[in-house]
Amino acid sequence: MDKRKCILVLDPKTITLALAAPGIFLILGHLGILFLRYGLGHDHVFGLLPFFDRLLDLDKESNLPSFYSGCLFLTNALLFLIVWRSGREILHRPTTWLGLAALFCFLAYDELFSVHERLMEPLRNTLHLSGVFYFAWIVVYGPAVILLAVLFFPVWWKLKKRIRLLLAISAVVYTSGVIGLEMIGGKVYDSIVNIMTATGSDAIIASGKPLSFRVISAVEEVLEMGGLVLLSYSLFSLLQSELGGVEVLIPGRTGIIVSSAESPSSLAPTEPNFEVKHPLS
Repeated sequence: MDKRKCILVLDPKTITLALAAPGIFLILGHLGILFLRYGLGHDHVFGLLPFFDRLLDLDKESNLPSFYSGCLFLTNALLFLIVWRSGREILHRPTTWLGLAALFCFLAYDELFSVHERLMEPLRNTLHLSGVFYFAWIVVYGPAVILLAVLFFPVWWKLKKRIRLLLAISAVVYTSGVIGLEMIGGKVYDSIVNIMTATGSDAIIASGKPLSFRVISAVEEVLEMGGLVLLSYSLFSLLQSELGGVEVLIPGRTGIIVSSAESPSSLAPTEPNFEVKHPLS
C-alpha cells in the first residue's frame, strides 16, 4: 500500500498574519471597551463591562493580552532555538542564538507571571524613584537591553542586509513601546498619584484610570505586540534566506527514510534510491 507523505509548508507571511490575528482582535476589543466606558459613559452594561475590561485590558496582567504576549515570546524562543540548531556551522557566533532562546523563555515567564511587576515597588521605595522611572523595573531591564544590543551587534552585522533591517525595525518598535512609552506612562501615572496625595483623595483611581493613561498604555502594548510579531517574521525570513529553509521530520514507526540524492532537484528526472535507517539499530 502506497502511503503518501503530508508536507506542511510554513510561509513566513502566512504565519505572521496568523500570529498577528489574535493581537488585532484583542486591540479592537480593548478599544471598544474604552469607547463604551469613556465615550458613551457606560460603567457596567448589564454587569459585563467590568468583566470584559479586566479580560481584555492591554495594561493588566494575567489576562488574554498578557497570555498572548507570553505565547509570542515562546514562539520567538522556539525560532531562536531553530536558528541556533540549523545554523551552527553557518552563522557567526551561533551560541548567541541559543542565549537569545533562553532569554526569551525567561521573558515569556516574566510576561505570564508578572515578574517585573513585583520589582517595581521595592525598587521605587529603595531608590526613591519617580517621574519617568515610576515603573521602576526600567532601571534594571533598560541597561540589560543596552547590554544585549552591544553583545548581539557583531552577530547582527554579519547577516544579510534585509534580515538586519527587519531585526532592527522589530527591536526599535518593541523597545519604543516597552521602554519609551512605559516611561511616558510612568510620568503620567506619577502625576496622578501626586494629585491624589495632595488632595487626600483616591477618587481618580477609584473611578478608573484616566483616558490619557489608558491610551498611552494601549499604544505601548500595541508596539510591544507588533515588535514581537515582526521579530517572528524576521526569524522566519532568516531561516528562509540565510539557511535555505528548514525541514522538520517526524519519523515513521518503521524508521526514517532518507534519500540518497543530495538535493531535491535531483529527484525529479530519475527514480531515487532509498535507505531505511532504524533509530534503534
